[in-house]
This record gives sequence, structure tokens and C-alpha cells, in this order.
Amino acid sequence: MLDIGVSQITHSLLFYIVAIIRWIIPFVFLWFFWYAAVRFWIHYVREVYISKLKWTLLQIQLPKDVYKSPLAMEVILTNAFYQTSGLGTFYERFWLGLVRIWFSLEIVSIEGRVYFFIWTPSRLRREVESQIYAQYPQAEIHDVPDYTSNVPPYEKGNGWEVWGTEFGFRKSNVYPIKTYVDYGLDKTTGEDTEQERIDPITSQIELMGSIGKGEQIWYQIVIRAQQSEYLYHFFHGHHGYMEEAEHVIDELKEKYSKGSSHAVEDDEEEGKSPAGMTKGQREIIFSIERNLNKLPFDVGIRVLYIAKKENYHKYTSKGIELMLKSYESNTLNGFQRVNKTNYADDPWQDITGKVETKLKRDMLQKYKLRAFFYLRIRDTFSYGFLENFFPSQKPEIMVMSSEELATLYHFPGRVSETPTFRRLESRKSEPPHNLPM
Repeated sequence: MLDIGVSQITHSLLFYIVAIIRWIIPFVFLWFFWYAAVRFWIHYVREVYISKLKWTLLQIQLPKDVYKSPLAMEVILTNAFYQTSGLGTFYERFWLGLVRIWFSLEIVSIEGRVYFFIWTPSRLRREVESQIYAQYPQAEIHDVPDYTSNVPPYEKGNGWEVWGTEFGFRKSNVYPIKTYVDYGLDKTTGEDTEQERIDPITSQIELMGSIGKGEQIWYQIVIRAQQSEYLYHFFHGHHGYMEEAEHVIDELKEKYSKGSSHAVEDDEEEGKSPAGMTKGQREIIFSIERNLNKLPFDVGIRVLYIAKKENYHKYTSKGIELMLKSYESNTLNGFQRVNKTNYADDPWQDITGKVETKLKRDMLQKYKLRAFFYLRIRDTFSYGFLENFFPSQKPEIMVMSSEELATLYHFPGRVSETPTFRRLESRKSEPPHNLPM
């Protein structure tokens, strides 16, 4: 009798489980197809909208005798590039495909001659130029043809070789990199002190200026205003960039204060503060808090080394991998490679070489389109274990402050003496005020 009762209970449970599953599965499928349809639709309308945008490539040239700290570039970034408006209404975003506008800050070496470019929507060209002239009155800005059009799409055996990589942070976005303030470049300078300054961007320019005939290095920083972007942590739920930073600061304060004696007055010999933290620990928290006071940007960094087959030097890529080393800090943040064109570390990952060819073609195309935030839908997925065989190369979007960005991209003063860095020969001066009319 007991066996019959257990059998009936088991049968009833199975019946109810099957009945529940029969009701749940249709809703799961409906939700999945609804989500997929919405996602495909958003990508479609965005691609249509983006395809209609007009773009301008600006080349910036500066005279040799300009003494400006990267703070000037931070002011330009804040006033000209932090564009949060223009997304429009719900209808305009989800039916017309309006997106938050983006820019590309570029440093390019063509056969050793180094150039500074800015890729901007044509409708914002005047605003960008006016802000640059406000900080650099002696600058010359030219509308130039796109240099990337001189390189054809990559195909194996077409006479060109391509190597590329993208960079991401080693730690959370809230940890800043080593900025121009840490290098002491925020101070006002003159001709006497200019040569004594150490600007981390000069080593990058020197590397780019060292290449020879038939070689090119393209370096781009794609940016947009960071707004209402959410980070997700399994244990902490959804929260924004600011909330993430506050959470990290609270964790650090608790970690550094743990086990310290608050009764200690001020032990200078041991480097302890009244709160029980060392000077280094305090500086970490101070750097994060200082970073939060600046406007945040979404940032993507991509670098390509392109050369004619006979001029290609594979060891140049090793120098490019270390190009951003000057901005790293052991206690704060630094960069690491997150995508690369030569991804196959093991021979079985790419026996035919077709995957590497595809990665080179895709990265070159993304660079030419200045695409980082709004990609084709197939480029927005990650495939887990299948990444070993079918890499998606989904880009990593970092969040940086205007101070960090100005460190990575600014116009160096005379501290940069690279002979192939394009400058104007002399300062432009205003005409005398007493000229006869």
C-alpha cells in the first residue's frame, strides 16, 4: 500500500511539472524572440541613421614655440566633445535610430611623418575648430582627405600586411591611469622649463616617427559622452559608473582601515595617518575621487600597423604593444591587449589561416569606419568557448575622465623634438594695431 501511495504522489508531481513546463516554454520562446526582434530592429535603424551622417577629418598643425599643458586639451574635450544632447525622443531613438554622437582622436605616422587628426561629424566641425583655436590661437586646422582610403581592404596576397590590436583596462574603470597631473604637466610652463618636463606622449610619438618607407601606424581613440551606462555585478546588481566608484572607494577604506589603531596620533616614521592608512593608500583613494570630479567618456582604443609586404617588420608590433606603458601605475590602472589580429597562439586554432585573414580585414574596416560603439550585430556577441575557433573580437569599452583622455591625446610642446612631427615653422602673429586704413 505504501508503494502505491508513493507511486501516485510521484505521478502527480510529474503531471504538474509537465503541465507547468508546457505553459512556461511558450512564454520563454515568446520573450526570446521578442528580445531578439527588438535588438535586430534597433541595430537596423541605427545603421540606417549612421549611414546618412556626414563626417569631416581635421588635421591640426601647431607652431614649435607653443607652451601649453595638457589642461588645454582637457578644456577642449569638455567643451567640444562632451555631446550628451541630440538623442531626441523615444520615437526618434527607437524608430529613427538616433544615437549619441562620437568622435575619433587620431595620431598617425605615414612613413615616419607624424600627424594629429580629429574625425568629427561635419555639423560639429565649427564647434570643434572654435574650441581648438580658443586654446591654441596659433594652430592651423585643415579639412583633409581620409588617409585610410589609400589602403585597400585587406586580402591575403594583395601586397599589404596588417597587424592590429585593441586595448582595455587591467582593472575596473573607476581606477584611473597615470595622468598628466601625476607627471606634473598641469603646471604653467615657459621656454626655460619646457625642456625639463617629461611628457609620456613623446615616447609614443618617437616610436611612431621611427618607422620607414612603406610603413604606417594608425592610432585612434574613439570617444563619446558617457551617460546612463550601467555596469552589472552578480552580487551588487545594476548600478551606474558613479555608484560603482563609490562602492570601490568604500571597499578600499574598509580594507585599508581594517586592523589599524585609531588611537595612534600621527606616526610619521611608519607613514601612518590618523585614520591608519599609509600615504600610498590615501593617494589611491584620492586619485579615484579626483577622477570622479571630471566628466566621463566612453572610450575605445585601436592601433594598426600597416606596411607593404616587403617593408613589413614584425617586431614593430612588439613596440606598439608597449606604447601605452607610460600611462600605467602598479597601484592604479593600466592597459592590456583585449583583441588582436594574430590571435592563434596554438596551431590548431587556425590551421588554414582564414580566421586571421578575417580578423585583419574586420579590424581594418572598423578602423576606417571609426566603429566602436555601434557595430554590426554579429560583432556584438561573445561565444564563450567557441571564441577559440570563431573569435567575435567584441570590443571593450572603457570609461575615462577628461583628464585621462587629455593625457592620452594632446598636442605636445617643444618637449617633443621628433624631427618628423609636423609643426608650423613659426608662431603666427597678429598684425600691428596702428596700420593705416
